[in-house]
Amino acid sequence: MEKNRLSISMIMPDDSLFQLLPVEEKAIMKNDSGKVISYQMKPTKKELKELIKSSSFEEREVWIKER
Repeated sequence: MEKNRLSISMIMPDDSLFQLLPVEEKAIMKNDSGKVISYQMKPTKKELKELIKSSSFEEREVWIKER
């Protein structure tokens, strides 16, 4: 995070891509009808560094604080 700048990135996978991500602790959340409603993962520091290096994050939003 740079001074006065907040950057948030997201991984937007389909089921198969999510399964291939090099993160040990992850889950697909489904509703009662079986529809996927969200993906959750808890990468270790090492796994997060690998995700960042491999450019796994597809969507990015940046907010800049104006003075």
